[in-house]
Amino acid sequence: MGDDDILDKMVTASNRTALSRTGHTLEITLKELKISFGLNFIMSCLRYPKIRMYWSNKWRIPIIVKAMKRDRFFKIRSSLKVVYDDDLSSEEEKDDKIWKLRPLLDRVLEGCHKQERTVDMSIDEMIIPFAGQCGIRVYLPCKPNPLGLKVLVLTNPNGVVCDMIVYQCDTTFPTELTELTSW
Repeated sequence: MGDDDILDKMVTASNRTALSRTGHTLEITLKELKISFGLNFIMSCLRYPKIRMYWSNKWRIPIIVKAMKRDRFFKIRSSLKVVYDDDLSSEEEKDDKIWKLRPLLDRVLEGCHKQERTVDMSIDEMIIPFAGQCGIRVYLPCKPNPLGLKVLVLTNPNGVVCDMIVYQCDTTFPTELTELTSW
């Protein structure tokens, strides 16, 4: 799956969800979605304490202000969907706690699986900082960012992620594997 394929799915899912909830489509385009991702990237580098500051008169960043209006950015940000909720069965939702992100995660994993693997690999846990509501969010006080999603990663000697599994509590590993390892 190409990069635009997953982004097209996100545009479609976001527009369909908005239409089913409000009766109006957001009319998000692929170009707008790419711009909003680019703006998020720039903001993650600059790290203002509040996102609205990038558009404020005092602290504005011209490239951000010119690229997209503040209200449109927030509308896209708050309405972004990776999958349309009605496309999955309740059984699929129950088995995979990150089903709402699964297509995006699978695309990231495609890239990870293409990375060079050597005999000197490392397995570790990492936290993806996340303060929102989520059933699999964990708190690990020993980590620099203690609140977020726990991910088990396989990295090469350069620190590049070659594979990963998002920790989903009791459904992280297949039952066959947990039965083999339980004492």
